[in-house]
Amino acid sequence: MSRLSLLLLSMFALIVGGCPMLAATVTTAPTFVVGICRPGFPNFSSISAAVSSSTVPAGSIVMVCPGTYKEQVQITKSLTLEGISSGDTDEAIIAPPLGGLVQNAADDLGDGIAAQVWVDNVSGGPVNISNLTVDGSGNAVASCLPLIVGIFYQNTAGTVNHVTARNQNGNRCGVGIEAEGGSASPAVTIENNSIHDA
Repeated sequence: MSRLSLLLLSMFALIVGGCPMLAATVTTAPTFVVGICRPGFPNFSSISAAVSSSTVPAGSIVMVCPGTYKEQVQITKSLTLEGISSGDTDEAIIAPPLGGLVQNAADDLGDGIAAQVWVDNVSGGPVNISNLTVDGSGNAVASCLPLIVGIFYQNTAGTVNHVTARNQNGNRCGVGIEAEGGSASPAVTIENNSIHDA
């Protein structure tokens, strides 16, 4: 080996040996899918099954494939719930169950609420909802109580972005998106949404 090669090798060893190696750390949240449009991820047949599963830890991303999901969803842990596209379709719709909506929550005044998506007193992180349609058509609620609410955030922080809330009416009473903070007053950012026929 020549002197120049030894000198360069020694300098390289000194530089590498004298400096700690910097490794890029990439952390991604655990990801799950509702539907079968993204093979390779653990999947669930309903949104409720995904968000309530003990195998879906807090902080996870739950992607919802295009389709209509007839259910009332209750979220009790921090997560991201987002509709995704598949092929040329991108509308993931949450609709009332076959028997219609039932009361599943109450507001701070004690009035009954039939929430299609109820974000229920989540602590330890936000609940972010995006790219979904919440449609109350066929809700089978004939009076103003329980009040129909498309998305109901109760004492929980988060973001509602690019959501369509429509047809949340029962005898002309309904709300597309409602955020209620109580004494805790968590921040909910509601932006870039479409609300109509509520």
